[in-house]
Amino acid sequence: MSQKASFWSLWWQKNKWNIRSHEIPVFSLIFTIVFLIDINFCILKSIRNTLVVVSSSASSAVLPWIQIIISFPSALLAVVFFTRLNRRFRQRHIFYVTTLVFAAFFLIHAFLIYPNQDILHLPVPENPAAFTIVYSQWGNTLYHALAGLWKILILNVFFWGFTNRHLLLSEAKRFYAPVMLAGAGGGIVGGKITSFCSKNTCDMPTTIQQLFAPLAVDGFHLTLMTQSVIMAVIAVLTVLLFRKFSRMVSERETGKNCVQTQAKLAAKEKYHETLSLSSCFKFIIQDRALIALSLIVFMSYVAYNLCEMIFYDRLRAIYPDKVEYAHFNGEMTFWTGIAIAFFALFVSAPLMQRERWRILAMFTPVILLTTSGIFFFFVTFADQEWLIYFSKTIFATSPLVVGVFAGALMRSLYSAVKNTVLAAFKEVAFVTFSDEAQVKGKYIIDGLASRLGRSSSSIISIVLIALFGAPEALAPWAALVMLVFGYIWLQSALHISKHMEKNSESLHLKMTHAIEAEEAA
Repeated sequence: MSQKASFWSLWWQKNKWNIRSHEIPVFSLIFTIVFLIDINFCILKSIRNTLVVVSSSASSAVLPWIQIIISFPSALLAVVFFTRLNRRFRQRHIFYVTTLVFAAFFLIHAFLIYPNQDILHLPVPENPAAFTIVYSQWGNTLYHALAGLWKILILNVFFWGFTNRHLLLSEAKRFYAPVMLAGAGGGIVGGKITSFCSKNTCDMPTTIQQLFAPLAVDGFHLTLMTQSVIMAVIAVLTVLLFRKFSRMVSERETGKNCVQTQAKLAAKEKYHETLSLSSCFKFIIQDRALIALSLIVFMSYVAYNLCEMIFYDRLRAIYPDKVEYAHFNGEMTFWTGIAIAFFALFVSAPLMQRERWRILAMFTPVILLTTSGIFFFFVTFADQEWLIYFSKTIFATSPLVVGVFAGALMRSLYSAVKNTVLAAFKEVAFVTFSDEAQVKGKYIIDGLASRLGRSSSSIISIVLIALFGAPEALAPWAALVMLVFGYIWLQSALHISKHMEKNSESLHLKMTHAIEAEEAA
């Protein structure tokens, strides 16, 4: 018993986050806002895939076309538009308006567009090409695109862009790891909301049924309306909390003990005034470390999205009904939240505190390459008699079902390490750069690199489908492409980890000065 107590005592001493008493109000608001944004994102992720993959006769083959025709252009336009807005309006005001506009569209889709699809959408011919679904079912494809932009714009660009400008270096290192637990909580709650609404439409509270059931055109529509109202309430609450957070940090920076924060903010404000898309690109291509960080984000989306399209196609083969499909996505999101909590507590936080930059950088690609290899194996050889015999003997089911659950494991583990290990590593990596690099790198890496990665994987998927047929036939070729991109990812991770190790001494010096300034105050 004493050995067990001493072990946990030692673990706590090495891995505790040391949130100081005067930091609790700021940290609590950051944690809660991230939690709420992630709840909505998890709900949106399930809805958008159900709308597009199950409702579409083209299955998951339509996903690459949506990325190319809708998602990437919208991300590019959004970054250009918001960089211009950022020079004219306060960043917190942009956050308010964008969050509420997104929530309003999701409500409009649920109560107006979805129930009137026969009128508003264009007629779909028999055996349509995948790209015709994009414009014929424009309401669903637009929903898919905006749902994908929710986390990128609201959380990564606006919220973290604002927060990074107002946090001290000493705070950043201690805040980022525990905030990952907010993503875990968001996944757990969002997943359970999705699975409850999709599986228990008949068991919903009487008030909800009386309000929405008369308007529902099918079982999934009742789920969609209920979830949309929940997301709207969460969005309003997020705006209110962010308003309080922005006021709190502004008041903190006007105090006499925040000279360092004011200097940091003033330095970054100078770069925001001259911010443009071209200046961001020019700056990044001159810094190899920023290029490596951009490649990590880019490859993380390219590699995973090649797997995602095939996974959703195989999932539809097992769950062709929209309600069942949404329920499985909700349960998968729930377990992803559990995995996020585990990696945040027992992997990301200890490695961050011990500054194991190389392990942090290479952990995510290794997890993805390993789990995707298992998934591709069962999907590729699903029709082989020896694998059918093996699957029925060991798992008492078909290779297709084993492959789908291996894909679910891949998706859950990858999402977990991406939102904990990779996210924390990326945010701390930004701290090692100059103020100008932080501002300009944030817009390109978080705003465009992710969308460019998705679009690149979409182009590859479209080419593979044109050459080899339906999505289920792409597994062996997608696996080969994965190996190539995985190698580039690992090399980029090695480079940025060396950059962080090289700059760790100066980073420690900056943090020491920050802590000394806080203690002196």
